[in-house]
Amino acid sequence: MNGMHLIKPIHIWAMRDILRRPGEASLLAAALCLLITLSGTALLLTQSLSYTARKMIEIAPSLVVRKLGLAGWEPIPENSALDSAGVVPGVAGARARVWGLAAGPNRAVTVFGVVGQTDNIASETGLEQLPMEGEAVIGEGIGPLEKGDTLQLTGAASLVFKIVGRFPADTGMATHDLVILHKQDAMRLLGLPEGFASDLAIHVFNEEEQSAILPDLSRAFPWPVRITTRRETAGYYSASFSKRGGIVVIALIPSMMALALLILYVVRERTGRKHEVGLLKSMGWTTTDIVKVQISRSLLIALPAAALGSLISYILVLRPGARWPGSLFFGWEGIPPALHLDTTGAVLVLAEIACLAIVPFVASVLWPALKSAAADPQDLIEAQT
Repeated sequence: MNGMHLIKPIHIWAMRDILRRPGEASLLAAALCLLITLSGTALLLTQSLSYTARKMIEIAPSLVVRKLGLAGWEPIPENSALDSAGVVPGVAGARARVWGLAAGPNRAVTVFGVVGQTDNIASETGLEQLPMEGEAVIGEGIGPLEKGDTLQLTGAASLVFKIVGRFPADTGMATHDLVILHKQDAMRLLGLPEGFASDLAIHVFNEEEQSAILPDLSRAFPWPVRITTRRETAGYYSASFSKRGGIVVIALIPSMMALALLILYVVRERTGRKHEVGLLKSMGWTTTDIVKVQISRSLLIALPAAALGSLISYILVLRPGARWPGSLFFGWEGIPPALHLDTTGAVLVLAEIACLAIVPFVASVLWPALKSAAADPQDLIEAQT
């Protein structure tokens, strides 16, 4: 029988066993592939969104100061606010910002005002050209408009702008509904008086000082203000993604149930093949040989299925320009943004999901094989298949 092992290696026997029941093997592989695809897509999407949002927040201002009034937010006096913030120890720089909401062609859009080529938003978004007066740079969600077309926006006034550029495709998560205007145009559109701004963006020398300088910064202004830290912004997005993490739970629960049913089927199917095990043992096969064949058979089914499922998950979530998460999970109307998500840790997540499915699947063949180890080959041969 040892010679037979040389002629028929363990993996050859495992492949032969698969080819004897191709339909069964195909169904098992398809079930594993689907299970890994669903679970991997859910976990990968949540993690990638979190990493991407974290990278975006890292380039945001350390602190944002807004003036409070009886009716809520009020325009903040630009020069006075900059002077007040500049005397606070720890402040590395301050910039008055002009931004707000306006009515676009199809829906509300976010308007941001810049000053010619002096604003650092160009480096942050990858724009080659910032708008001058009467011009606009738009995000993809504004509509199917190209350079040279006109865009009408309505706020405190109704103005028409010539489109001179669009944001790069890989910034869609942040710029989808954004319109960049010259600062003076944005002020007219939003109804801001001359010398006023929407808020104040402040950068500090040390990120650890964000909370420490809040009392001094609040007292530096002659009017009540609300100060938002970068950490608070990060916490908001973290909480938002945690709520959407319920999607992961919803996806994983049926996936784990499907895995349990799959393992139960494999155990019952292997247990029911006592006749075959008895024949192999009567030919001199040891329990170790039989276990090796069953494990090899399971791996030949599970590994390609896991690889394919992981690949599908990766493509669905991390393919540059994927749009389906925007409409399915975030409720974007019209054209959802083309997402370009961070791939950090993606391989590890997919490997964990694959192991979570493969290990129980492969281990499910051990119990029937070990159970038959001490049995008499004759009893196994005479057992019902």
